[in-house]
Amino acid sequence: MLFHDCENYPTFRPGGTYMRCDPRYLEDLKWFGINIVGTANNHSYDYGEGGILTNLDALHEYGIPYAGTGEHMGDASNPVYMDTANGRVALIAATSSGPIAGRAGEQRRDIKGRPGSNYVRFEQYWEVDRQALEALRSVADSLGWTKTANEHRRAGRGNLPAESPEEVLFLDHGMYADDSFSRFVAAEAFEKHSRINASDLERQIRSVRDAARMADWVLFTIHNHEGGLTVDEPGDHIVELAHAVIDAGAHAFVGHGPHQDRGIEIYKGRPIFYSLGDFMLQNDAVERVPHDNFERAGLGWESTAADFYDHRSGDGTRGQTVQPIRWQSAVAMGTYRSRELTEIVL
Repeated sequence: MLFHDCENYPTFRPGGTYMRCDPRYLEDLKWFGINIVGTANNHSYDYGEGGILTNLDALHEYGIPYAGTGEHMGDASNPVYMDTANGRVALIAATSSGPIAGRAGEQRRDIKGRPGSNYVRFEQYWEVDRQALEALRSVADSLGWTKTANEHRRAGRGNLPAESPEEVLFLDHGMYADDSFSRFVAAEAFEKHSRINASDLERQIRSVRDAARMADWVLFTIHNHEGGLTVDEPGDHIVELAHAVIDAGAHAFVGHGPHQDRGIEIYKGRPIFYSLGDFMLQNDAVERVPHDNFERAGLGWESTAADFYDHRSGDGTRGQTVQPIRWQSAVAMGTYRSRELTEIVL
């Protein structure tokens, strides 16, 4: 959720709903006892770089510490600290979901960074049997995608793997796409896999190691919609990330994003919540909707926000509204004795 009054320009394609809430309701979050927040998610960039900074201004005004977005990548990926009666808490927040344009840019000695989120990139690839792979190769060759991929390789674009008889680059998403092609690999079975970007992983590890030297408790949280073969399980890149940040010193890993609970793992005595469901989600109650969403729904300029939500939900017959798992969640309460996890109550 972004806290703003629509001062900034909406982007062409949001994270779904153009999320917005009146900043005065930050007082309600504080009343609930929410005293530190992660701001990195697929909606961080709904209103562009201005929306990111306006949201952070509101958090500053209401005195809520945050992590996950900032004026540049250093701000977005740094830990934020909060002192409590039980020690100093550090929070590092990231997202692997959302438009790549919302990724924060690094500062350099001669040019500014870019406001955005602590974005964790990943590569997806699909394993298929040999018969399926050769069928995909025939299509890619016939439609010119293999030729285009080789041209990208020669030009040094797209960081593509070397050509191999064991894989096929399928579809052509365009030279400006973060992943120019979908990658299929020969295997015995049909599976979906993902691999985390090495430099983005190292950035999270650095932040956690730094926080572990500065705080008594280190929390890592990431927004991630993408799953494995089904939405019920996390992607490989999220499992790899969770283990890596705990190895680096995080005391808990908290995932969120797919609007449902996923599994819980205890790794080296520390909890991994691969996803907690929605605590609050007013997805169909945002008062203003930019025109791009009306156009995508085939609605005219005279339509209202209620018209858009009714169209999207089929008048309450489809989507999250009628999926029971979207309404089922829990708050996780961890108990520690002598700094060791002894109990989790949901």
